[in-house]
Amino acid sequence: MDTDQDKAGIADNVAVVTAREQTGTVHGSDGEQRVTVQAQVDEVLKGSLPKTLPLDQTTGDTARPEIEQQPLVPGHRYVLGIPNAHPEDGPSGPGR
Repeated sequence: MDTDQDKAGIADNVAVVTAREQTGTVHGSDGEQRVTVQAQVDEVLKGSLPKTLPLDQTTGDTARPEIEQQPLVPGHRYVLGIPNAHPEDGPSGPGR
């Protein structure tokens, strides 16, 4: 199992973010439900990120049903590994 340090080492960007409002729910082409949460970037620890960005999350992993991912809670702070993320590219998915 990867440690947090391993995950941070391979992530394009690592940041402390504050989740803001959920801005939508969509179903992907794979049938999974995705929730988009706007995030305020409080501190960039690695890489380069805009001040705000949309984060696209699935509520679970169909390949590993034992893993349940809860959407980010508005007002809560998180440290996330984020793939190359820019608002013009569309939502990004965080790794926790």
